[in-house]
Amino acid sequence: MDLANVKLTIVILFKKFICINEKQFVPNTLLNFFKEVAKMIKSSKSTGATLLEIMLVLAVAAMVIVMSIRYYKNANNSQNANALLAQFQAIAAAADSLAQGNQGSYANTSDASLNSILGTTGLTTAYGTITTSNPSATGYKVTTPTLPTTVCATLAAQLLANTKMSSPACAAGILTYTYNSTL
Repeated sequence: MDLANVKLTIVILFKKFICINEKQFVPNTLLNFFKEVAKMIKSSKSTGATLLEIMLVLAVAAMVIVMSIRYYKNANNSQNANALLAQFQAIAAAADSLAQGNQGSYANTSDASLNSILGTTGLTTAYGTITTSNPSATGYKVTTPTLPTTVCATLAAQLLANTKMSSPACAAGILTYTYNSTL
């Protein structure tokens, strides 16, 4: 019920209960008039939610869901980056162990020799298998499977902090770095 209809109804009710003619005025008519107006106002209020209220609730719920998904993705990427960094450190420790048994040379470093120390899942990640190549007396090259861009960039930045892991680079999501024991 809009405002114009409410005003019209109040005027009609007023004329009905309080007449201009003084002969018809009854003391209870003013009280009855206010009772009728109160009934009309109560009946015009809706007891449900309006469309605007429902849309606001849905908009807030959508924002919460979007923020939760974004947070989950970031947390998941950080967790995967930390797991890969731990694997890189395990590979370096295993390669150092192999080099000690080979007069300090990394020439015999291979995926098979690393797996013999790390176990069959030592080079396996959530994204695929890490591979080693180009073994030399002083180091070897490590290549990851294709990683999400954010994970690759995070790992490259973290590898820069380690002086033995040089030249980390991300190309098309594939991270490569060279382990050099002389650095």
